[in-house]
Amino acid sequence: MTGPQQRLDETIAEYQRAIERNPANGTAYYHLGLAYVQKQRLDEAITAFQTAVSLCPDDAMAYTGLGLAYVQKGALEQAVAALTRALRSTPNLAAAHYNLGVAYHLKGQHDEAISELTKTIELDATLATAHYNLGLVYKAKQMYAQAIGAYRQALEINPSLAMARYNLGNVYLETGRLDEAIAEYQQTLTIDATHPKAHYNLGLAYVQKGMLDEALAAYKNAVQLDENLADVPQETSVEAEPTGLLDQIIAAYQKITKQNPNVAENHQKLGAVYGLNNRPNEAIVEYQTAIRLQPQHAMAYAGLGLAYAQKGMLPEAIAEYQKALMLQPALATVHSNLGLAYYRKGLMDEAICAFKRAIEIAPSLVIAHYYLGHAYKSKRLWDEAIMAYENALTFDANLSGAHYNLGLVKRMKATEGNAPGAQTEK
Repeated sequence: MTGPQQRLDETIAEYQRAIERNPANGTAYYHLGLAYVQKQRLDEAITAFQTAVSLCPDDAMAYTGLGLAYVQKGALEQAVAALTRALRSTPNLAAAHYNLGVAYHLKGQHDEAISELTKTIELDATLATAHYNLGLVYKAKQMYAQAIGAYRQALEINPSLAMARYNLGNVYLETGRLDEAIAEYQQTLTIDATHPKAHYNLGLAYVQKGMLDEALAAYKNAVQLDENLADVPQETSVEAEPTGLLDQIIAAYQKITKQNPNVAENHQKLGAVYGLNNRPNEAIVEYQTAIRLQPQHAMAYAGLGLAYAQKGMLPEAIAEYQKALMLQPALATVHSNLGLAYYRKGLMDEAICAFKRAIEIAPSLVIAHYYLGHAYKSKRLWDEAIMAYENALTFDANLSGAHYNLGLVKRMKATEGNAPGAQTEK
């Protein structure tokens, strides 16, 4: 089946052949430039559009294409010049006004951007992205009511425009309209569940609402999708100092724990966020406090084990995981963490048992399949390792380490006793 990129390559080849047949075909150069823009081959696009305008000096669309390529390349002065030239030829060309508005916005010339985007909408009121970009400009000028109106208009035209919903949520967040912000971020994620910043800002809104468990879940989703968000400062309101979401969650739990020092659950949750923030010593103190207050708190033992593992204290980690599982035997993640501790201590038989138990409870637990493959590989049980890595890829096809190790094990199996020594795992 032919994919979009292949079809685009075929389109480029077709216009190149047309140009070979007639080097003076300005229209072919214009369409070739558009195809290059779609491929993000911007220098080639600019050359094609420049040739088009040299052949057809009054072709407003060719100048518009040239301006578009310059905008995408970040050459904003050249973009403004090209788009202004297009409008001299065709004053009511909506595409030229639109791209000129975007260029002005990127240059920080917000009033000029508003003028051009407003003119675009007068010419074509159905262009959702024009309303959306107008919203961006109004937000940059802190004209929040106008920004909200522009984003809503964009969404009336295209309800699935995720970037408009996300930015509408941002305006609501900045202006303290938290319930509306949460609703828009949730709608964004309904459209695009892999939008990391929507998860992150949803967490910011939850923190301000005092919904800390939900905030923590949103944070984890965001960082899983984009680990660079782990330490990103973020404005939470117009007046606020920029602080990271995890810092805000920690501060909120610290406040709750101080107000209610005898509630084990609060200490356990504070320990969990300390662990996420790579602060195992503080996590250990909180988990130990939770256990002192509630000796049957399985998740506190589990968290304490994880904190010990972060410090490389594997015997202590194993002991705490075992205590957690005595209280709640069906905690799949704890079995997996126990298996990982055994694996790191070189106790492969114990690790295999723990990983298999985790998988019995939660068959889709990717990490357990993955490290089960490692344990089998360490014991040179090639078929079992292959199956474990393949199972991991069944649930996460993009797990690069599983792809690497699966290929490695297959090669080792093929050579049997001539396999290399210790391999670097990924």
